[in-house]
Amino acid sequence: MISKTTYDRLYDIGIVKSRDNEFSNLIKAAAVKEELILLDYMSVRDLLELSGNGNDSPLAAVLISMFISLNRGSICLKVNKTSLVNTFKRFIHKDKSLQYSEEFISRLNAGEYEELISQDNKAYLPIIRVKKGKIDLLYFKKYYGYEAGLKDAVRSLLDVKLSVGKEYQDDITDKILDEVLLKKTMFMDNGLPMRLDEMQVLAIRLSLINNFLIISGGPGTGKTSILFTMIRSLVRKGFKSESIFVSAPTGRAAQRIIDSLRKSLTMIKDPSDDDKCINDVSVSTIHRLLRYNPVKKNFLYKDDYLLPADVIIVDEVSMVDVCLMHSLFKAINLDTTKVILVGDRDQLPSVSAGSVLSDLIPSGKSLGKMKDRIVFLQNDYRSKGRLKSLALQINKGAITDSIKWQIPVHIHDALKIEVGEYAIVKPSDRAGWIEILKLWAEHFYMIPDDRGDSYISLVKRVSKFNFDQLCVDDDTCRLMLDRLFEHLQRAKILTIIREGLFGCSGINKILSEFLSPHLDDNGTDLIFNGAPVLITKNDYGKELFNGDIGVMFRDIKGVSRLVVKKTDKYLTYLLDSVSSYELGFAMTIHKSQGSEFDNIFIVLPEKGGEALLTREIIYTGFTRAKERVIVYGKESVLNCAVKRSIDRVSGFSI
Repeated sequence: MISKTTYDRLYDIGIVKSRDNEFSNLIKAAAVKEELILLDYMSVRDLLELSGNGNDSPLAAVLISMFISLNRGSICLKVNKTSLVNTFKRFIHKDKSLQYSEEFISRLNAGEYEELISQDNKAYLPIIRVKKGKIDLLYFKKYYGYEAGLKDAVRSLLDVKLSVGKEYQDDITDKILDEVLLKKTMFMDNGLPMRLDEMQVLAIRLSLINNFLIISGGPGTGKTSILFTMIRSLVRKGFKSESIFVSAPTGRAAQRIIDSLRKSLTMIKDPSDDDKCINDVSVSTIHRLLRYNPVKKNFLYKDDYLLPADVIIVDEVSMVDVCLMHSLFKAINLDTTKVILVGDRDQLPSVSAGSVLSDLIPSGKSLGKMKDRIVFLQNDYRSKGRLKSLALQINKGAITDSIKWQIPVHIHDALKIEVGEYAIVKPSDRAGWIEILKLWAEHFYMIPDDRGDSYISLVKRVSKFNFDQLCVDDDTCRLMLDRLFEHLQRAKILTIIREGLFGCSGINKILSEFLSPHLDDNGTDLIFNGAPVLITKNDYGKELFNGDIGVMFRDIKGVSRLVVKKTDKYLTYLLDSVSSYELGFAMTIHKSQGSEFDNIFIVLPEKGGEALLTREIIYTGFTRAKERVIVYGKESVLNCAVKRSIDRVSGFSI
């Protein structure tokens, strides 16, 4: 049976009434791109009928473009001839794009769409036009409400005055910093005292003085690391630990904060009661913080029922969309609550609409109202060697203008590069690509390390243990698991797309077929002894979060179990009780945000994924690596991606 195209379905349900006119050709051109779902087209039809212009092709083109832009992360659509032409060209011929843009703007200005579009936010119409000077934007009303509400909330925070004088604030702050940074300092694993850099100290200082602060920094700049010191300082300032709420957009990010706080507490030789209060700090996802009700699809905390918080810290803000951020701010008492946002403005933005963190940070040199409200962390403590400077160049989009990429090498040579370096491997045919993957797997999973252990040998040794011993702190078993998970952190393949030969699903299949015979004689492509596993759905009851990485074992009793490492413990589950997981040899770059590995293998697709190939995704991929990066793909594709930045349209300004 031949599956029907989106256009055929649109014809079947009556959205397209004829297959041979200008309007149907427009819809067909959009449907071929497959960027919208049927419900979007049904909404376009309803909006056209509401406007009284059922077959208005220019208006239909604009409405389709609004939905496409929204799906690509923009909150609104620019209304000018150049922008509309560039938007229309995604699915309409260039000449027609120019005609439609001119006709739409003319009809809009003539008031022909007054039943659909209004410049009055109080009007009960689905589309709002915001026109101020050179700014001319179209919003779906609810997204305008999200942006406007968030903007008003931030302005309210900026207008709150200090309750006491600045000199008194500075004096108290100096005393607190002296205690947490010098008298009660933290000690690293090597026994040396931890020293924060100038900007990290500034971030903590401003968090004590201001009621609103943004901390932005790239991977490895210590954003999560300074949270502990910040909370210690806030407690000493008089904030009760139980009224300090820390949140993140994902369960994995929240768990990472919990792990970091627990580990940090062990780094103080003689923690005081103020330090031990860290255990009373609430850490959760934003949805759990606001008490999301999946049945009613709304939050408990909102409007007149506000969060009982004195301090709210949000990590990984770049991943938060405008709708969720608006909901969070609606639940905050803006007169009394301190709000601290932490993230990387240059990382991939949220999957849904909006780029809140980027919008909150002024693009020019002058910070305006945000002066002393933003701290930029700059020192990278993760990446090594050339990878540091390379990430900065990628971030600026100047990579092809300032330096040349390394000459492509064979995978054998790529696997031998020094720490801090990167290499490019040329694309090959299908057989060559499979061979490259096998050599990668052989290098990181089969060849013994300096201690004589390979991933495979460690899996076989761990499998002989009784996993019930994990609950009683069996030192031998834990030691083996520690070494095994160290091996797992050595390398990860990151992809742009999910499906196909160059997507994580295709790569996982190839590697499972290659490695499973070496690990498990009785295994399948998905379930075999030693299989790395990626959790794909939160399960709070089990402390499993979307993005967690574990290992599947078939123990001495033949029972399949999943083991996941937390900071200070291992959790073990019967595999049958874990509801949502997939193989984890490879993962998408989107899914890898917040993670780090020693060696990263970035796979650029030969076809597909063009919309995802941007500077931000390459930057995020490169900055997951602590030691080395190998890129598989064409240099031209890499150049194209680095030159192309995610451009999300909004009208946000403070």
